[in-house]
Amino acid sequence: MKRCVELYGRLRDAAPEPVVELELNEGATVEEAMATLRSALGAKASLLEGAALATGDAVLRGGERIPSEGRLAVLPPVCGG
Repeated sequence: MKRCVELYGRLRDAAPEPVVELELNEGATVEEAMATLRSALGAKASLLEGAALATGDAVLRGGERIPSEGRLAVLPPVCGG
């Protein structure tokens, strides 16, 4: 299945476009999607360290399956004070 993943924060600089299209197996997990995204980003994949994959409603955890529909975004780690 093809899924578009929106990139935010410093991750937008990691790819030519703010949205990356990934080819994922049906029933793919968050871990699998993040591994595919790392491959797509190549040398800039280290920017994904600490990032989270989210839908429009929730932050997804590693073993969760990627929903077949809806918005997906990668959120960079946030720090502040």
